[in-house]
Amino acid sequence: MQSLAEKLASEVPKARVVKAFNTMAQEIFELAPSPLKDYQVSVFVCADDAEARKAVMQLAKDIGFASVDCGELRHARLVEGLGDFIRFMIGGQLQNPYATLSVNLLPPASEQRLGGRQPSNLSSMRRAHAV
Repeated sequence: MQSLAEKLASEVPKARVVKAFNTMAQEIFELAPSPLKDYQVSVFVCADDAEARKAVMQLAKDIGFASVDCGELRHARLVEGLGDFIRFMIGGQLQNPYATLSVNLLPPASEQRLGGRQPSNLSSMRRAHAV
């Protein structure tokens, strides 16, 4: 199934379509950059044009958001689903338009591991497939 962003790109083939800023309510844009930076509010950015994607990611950073590069425009299908999820949380669960999503990278577990789990080799598998 095609995303709305992909549909737009097919209807306006010379446009450089970028999917971003759809996973939050408009009230978030009323906040100053400082609280946005403090909470690491994520903006998920997709575009087939790498230069346009990079420009939107920089714009998001300049106004206080944490940009997440989601790659090609076909990934907008997933990002649009995140928008649906946050609208569900805002309208049906939290009743608060200031609900946001944040993606953070945590340090790997070193000494203590929950339940004695062994480290994943997923990163090395990805690198092997990329080569």
